[in-house]
Amino acid sequence: MTKTASPVDLAVGARLLAEIDPFAAGVVERLRREIPSYSSVPLEEHQELVRGQMTQILKGLLAHEGPAPEDLTAARELGWRRAAQGVPLPQVIEAYHTCYREIWLALVAEADGDPERISSLVDDAAILWSWTHKLSASVASGHAEALQTRFAEKAELRRKLFNALVDGRIEESDSARMATVLELDPSGEFQAICVGDTGGRSADELQQELDRRAGSTICGGSGGIVVVLVQGNEAVLVVEKLQFEGGPVGIGMRRPGLAGAAASIADGESALQLSEWNGEVVEYERSWLLCTMFHTREALRDPLSIGRETAAEHPHLAATVRAFADNGFRVADCARQMHLHPNSAKYRLDRWHQLTGWDVQTFDGLMSSLAAIELFDAADSKDAPD
Repeated sequence: MTKTASPVDLAVGARLLAEIDPFAAGVVERLRREIPSYSSVPLEEHQELVRGQMTQILKGLLAHEGPAPEDLTAARELGWRRAAQGVPLPQVIEAYHTCYREIWLALVAEADGDPERISSLVDDAAILWSWTHKLSASVASGHAEALQTRFAEKAELRRKLFNALVDGRIEESDSARMATVLELDPSGEFQAICVGDTGGRSADELQQELDRRAGSTICGGSGGIVVVLVQGNEAVLVVEKLQFEGGPVGIGMRRPGLAGAAASIADGESALQLSEWNGEVVEYERSWLLCTMFHTREALRDPLSIGRETAAEHPHLAATVRAFADNGFRVADCARQMHLHPNSAKYRLDRWHQLTGWDVQTFDGLMSSLAAIELFDAADSKDAPD
C-alpha cells in the first residue's frame, strides 16, 4: 500500500480539526480539574490558548512538520505569562503533556485497530514528540526567564524598601506601593529578625529559602547584617526554619505599619548587639531594658563596679539573685530552682546585700544587681580574682 504524504490520515486530521472546539474544551476542563493552580488563569484565555496550540500541533502532524520558530516564540511568551499568573513550571509542563497525550489518544482511537493506520502512528509519534520536546523546552525557558526577571525586580524593590526603612526616609505612598508589590500589607504588623552570621548565605539566597518556607517575609541587608522582615509568621519559627540558632540573633518587637517595621528593625539591631555579647537569641520585647542599658554599658561600668566584682568573686550569689528575679521575687520558688533550703537562699540574698549594699527586695537594689550581673561577666571585672 502507498502511504499518503501525511503520516496522519487526511480524513482523521480534518475531523479532529473540525471538532477542535469541543476537543480543546474537554482538555481544558480536565486541566483545571487536575491542576488547581490553573484557576488563576482566566477560563476564556485558557480555552483560546489550548485550542490554538492543539490546532497548530494537528496541522504540523498533517504537514509532517515540527514546530516553526513562531510556535517556539509563542511557547516562550506563554511561559512568561504562566509565571506571572503564579502557575509553577512543573504544572505548566504537565499541562503541555496532557494536551499531547489527548491528541495521541484521539489518534489511536481513530485508528480503530486498522493495521495501516496503526502503522502510520509510528511516524505520528516522532513528529508529536518533536512538538512535545521543543515546545516544552521553550515554555520552560520563558517561565525561568520570567522568574529570574521577577526576582531581580523584587530584589531591587526590597533593597529600596529596606533603605527607606533603615534610613528613616519612609515616603508613605511609595513605600506602601513597594510593600504591596512585595506581597506585604503596608498597614499590617511587622517583626524584624536581625542576623549577624547567616552561615555564608547571602540575603538573596535566604530570600529564596523564605519564599519556599516562610510565607510573607522579605530579606535585606543593613549595615553588614541581614534583616528578615516577617509578616503573618512567628519570628521564632522563622529563626528555627532558617537555622539561625547557632549564631547571634536579635528579634524586634511586632509593630504596626511601615513606621512600625522601621522601629522593629531598630529593635532587632539593638537586640542583636546583646545577642553577640551573651551568645543567646535575644527578643527585644522580653529584654528591652537590658538592650537599652547595653548601649551605655561602658558608662555603667564604674557605677556598677561593686556588683561586677561581687558577681565575679561570688558567682553563686549572682545566680541566686537572678533566680530570685526569675521566680517572681519569691524566696521559696528561688530556692526550689536552685535546689536550696529557703533559709539558704535567703542567706545568699542577704549576703549579696551586705557585699554590694543593694537590697534585692527594693526596685533600685534589684535593678542595679541585675544590670551588674547581666551586662558584665567575670572577664569584664578588672578586679576579678585570677
